[in-house]
Amino acid sequence: MFLAHWDNKADNQRLVCLSETWPEGTHCPEPFLLMHDLGSTFGPNRVDLDAWMNAEIWEDRKACKLSMEDLPYGGGTFGPTRVSERGRRFLSKLLEQLSDAQLADLFTAARFDKPRSALKGTTSIPDWVRVFKARVRAISEGPPCPDA
Repeated sequence: MFLAHWDNKADNQRLVCLSETWPEGTHCPEPFLLMHDLGSTFGPNRVDLDAWMNAEIWEDRKACKLSMEDLPYGGGTFGPTRVSERGRRFLSKLLEQLSDAQLADLFTAARFDKPRSALKGTTSIPDWVRVFKARVRAISEGPPCPDA
């Protein structure tokens, strides 16, 4: 929901194990989520700052419930779910570590300041950083999530 990544079919992501020694039938000691197609995100209709800024993260912040039902195709394969307090804190801690310079580099490298089509203008990198940080605050601020 942070990215408004609704095109979440299996072909667009992988859960892999980074451990070189992972005995079959055991839990992976170093799981890693790899997303390799974020084309239908930041929007929800592809790299649209205003739409990304207005895409709600929480369906119900007090209950820490997420839903992608308002995104294209009802959110793809992501059904409604609840976030634990531990998960909310974990994600906000990681996202808050990113500096403005790192975020600017990320959006610049992805060419978010370039026109997407003849009908769309450009949006400045500082605006993307500002919205990113506002979305982080939407996760990090507020009451703790209730126990599941």
